[in-house]
Amino acid sequence: MAPVAAGDLTASEAADLAKVVDIHVQALATAAFEQRLARLEGEASFISSGRALATSWTSKSAPAP
Repeated sequence: MAPVAAGDLTASEAADLAKVVDIHVQALATAAFEQRLARLEGEASFISSGRALATSWTSKSAPAP
């Protein structure tokens, strides 16, 4: 707002800049979502493969040395 008020940017230029910033923020949010989804899918794959159960069973039932 200050650059528009000072006359350094027109209202149209400020609106265009706001669109660019909004698109960038949306891209960051999308990337973060994709990372979380990939992590969750990896965890679901690990659990459904039975490896989590085998790992859990082995660690709980293994005799102490």
